[in-house]
Amino acid sequence: MRLMGVWSNVVVKILAALLALTIGLNRSEPQAKSELWLAPNVERLAVKAKAPYVRAGDGTMLAVTGSDVLGSKDGVAWSKVGSWPIGSMVPMHDKALLTTKKGTVVSVFTDTSTRVFSWDKKNNRPSPGNRMEVFAVRSEDDGKSWSAPVPVFTTGYAPQARSMIQLEDGRIVVSLQNLDTSLARQVVFMMVSDDDGKTWKRGGTIDIGGRGITDGILEASIVETTPNHIFLVGRTSRDQLYFAQSKDRGMSFTDVKASGISASSSPASIIKLESGVLFMAYNPEQAESGAAPRRVSGDNSERAASWFRDELAVTFSKDNGKSWSKPQVIARQAGAQIAYVRLFEPKPGEIWIASLITDVRMKLKESDFVK
Repeated sequence: MRLMGVWSNVVVKILAALLALTIGLNRSEPQAKSELWLAPNVERLAVKAKAPYVRAGDGTMLAVTGSDVLGSKDGVAWSKVGSWPIGSMVPMHDKALLTTKKGTVVSVFTDTSTRVFSWDKKNNRPSPGNRMEVFAVRSEDDGKSWSAPVPVFTTGYAPQARSMIQLEDGRIVVSLQNLDTSLARQVVFMMVSDDDGKTWKRGGTIDIGGRGITDGILEASIVETTPNHIFLVGRTSRDQLYFAQSKDRGMSFTDVKASGISASSSPASIIKLESGVLFMAYNPEQAESGAAPRRVSGDNSERAASWFRDELAVTFSKDNGKSWSKPQVIARQAGAQIAYVRLFEPKPGEIWIASLITDVRMKLKESDFVK
């Protein structure tokens, strides 16, 4: 058992490194970690399982590490409850997880085992033949047994499956991205399922221009604001987040625009709380101190974009994304990359925030921040 635990840690570290490579992360400027600072009313979260988290139909909290499905009643003690039947597939740990209205647990993940990636530096574009495929698995017994993987997207390079929701009418919508070979940039697109995750078809695409491995729009997070109406926030290389909306169940997007919220080239995470408030966590464009951030361009983007990830900020909206509160920095740790966070509301008013790159996991109360 001890050996299995060691190998589990090794696999997690390997996948974290692959995530960094997949998105073009430049680690040529190492920085020693400082002590973690948390804002008042923010606590370290004593949860060892990695995000994302979801509550199954029987009330059990679920998380997935590799192909192992972990369950917990209290969020503290976790044990294996099932396994994905995925053979030689290697899931990216930045996966989407959802419990549907029928009680089916659905996960959409990127398989890294058949990944092919190359960048044509001479012409500054993706090489032909790049591939990263996306699949879905389902459980109808609260995570104990799972279906064989079904294809979601297999005709491009889709390195992330960050966000998945179920609309009022039952449609499942998952936000993906594709490093488009012809456009030489990232685009965000939806895949939708109208049969509880058994089959999938393509929905709307968002393209904001750009050129590079992490240029364009990518790593988007979605919520349902009003019945069958989707609000989206996406990462860009333009020093701010972008917003978009869909009024036709994810088949097209309108009102694609810069949010006005300064942010680094790092994904935001958004959740609709039980109270109806939209709550978002993201990495600001620069430190509160005003220190200039590290910037990355070249193969990654046309302009030198901020890759500042030493601070995590939160903001909220009470009007379905029309206006947002003044951002508040809730965590700071130089050199740690408090990034790729996931949000989870285990009970009304309590918010878990967990980074997929580091072991930083924290919690806060909605009432302490949403006024």
